[in-house]
Amino acid sequence: LAQAVRKPAFPDGTLGSCAQSGKENMQNDEGRIVDLYLPRKCSATNRLIPAKEHSAVQLNVGQVDETGRYTGEFYTFALAGFIR
Repeated sequence: LAQAVRKPAFPDGTLGSCAQSGKENMQNDEGRIVDLYLPRKCSATNRLIPAKEHSAVQLNVGQVDETGRYTGEFYTFALAGFIR
């Protein structure tokens, strides 16, 4: 039987970062490593909200200045399904 030979995937002769390191990491545009899934916590009960809970909601409440204009900042509230 002939052995399979891995050909370089990129013009510089490398196989890519995932194939070389053996561990997959996700990086954003700034080069920071980010997780694929970040669990939410209920703001009322402090319990973790599972990924498959479809009745949970997340609200972003914007901050306003003295004149009532939106400042670009907001508070995030996550509520589990049994609370709402």
